[in-house]
Parts: sequence; structure tokens; C-alpha cells
Amino acid sequence: MLSPIVFLFLICGGALSGPTRGSCDCIRLRRPQSPATEVQAEVKHADVVFLGRVVAITDTSVAGSPSTVYGRSAHRIVVREDSLWKGSEADSLVVWTECDYPFQVDSSYVIFANQQHSALWTRKHAALWTGICSLTQSRSTAETYIRALGTPKFARRS
Repeated sequence: MLSPIVFLFLICGGALSGPTRGSCDCIRLRRPQSPATEVQAEVKHADVVFLGRVVAITDTSVAGSPSTVYGRSAHRIVVREDSLWKGSEADSLVVWTECDYPFQVDSSYVIFANQQHSALWTRKHAALWTGICSLTQSRSTAETYIRALGTPKFARRS
């Protein structure tokens, strides 16, 4: 029997986005699955999974930034890492997002991010990206995902 197939389709400013060029949609087509199964699949594919508080958001259009490399409008999000399930421990991380993911300064989020590289960027300058098609969400609505993630490998003491 084949495992459930997940189709992930992200339209961001492409030819199929029609008159709302620059808008983004995420369509997930899959068989129903438990939150624990969904989280396990997302952790498997993510490079970094953590809980953190947003300390700064910058709109970027600076030449050479990931926003110009990938050809889309992007936001640079600085997040203080509070708990970590996958990745390396750090005081803070820079995560890039596009499609106007609704991050807010001083709010906490569970973030599933992936490193993305470009021919114009060396491995040293790989960027972490997250977006509306990941399981990233506000801490206030992420309790089920946090339970499914289990005990973090790092937790900051207040």
C-alpha cells in the first residue's frame, strides 16, 4: 500500500496567480491525518523546528538579499529561540518569509523552517525560510503541535 501522498502547491506571483500578482495561496491536498502524524512529517522535512518570540521584522528590498535572489518580496524576521526540537541552539535566528506571513513583534510562534540556497549564495549565506504552507503558527494556537513535538532538546529558562 502506498503511503499518503501530500501535494503542496504554492502560487506566489507566478503566471497562475492572475490579476492579484504577488499574492500567495497554499493548497494542501492530502488524506486526513492526525496532528501527530502531520507534525512528524513536517519535522522530517524541516531543517529547523523551534519556538521563539519575534524581536524584529524588516521589509527588504536590498540588492543581494534573499528577497532579490528569489525574486519576491520578503520579510526578515529575527526570532529569539526559546525552545528547540530540531537544528542548532542559538540565542536568535533570522528567518525569511514571503507572502506576508502574519508574524508580529513580541508574539511567539512555533516555526518550521528550511534552509534554501541559490547559485548566487554560498553555503555560508544559506537562508532559513518559512511560509504559509508550513505548519508554522502562533504559539497561542499551536498547543496540539507542541504536544506532538514532545520534549525539546533545548529550552531557555526565563
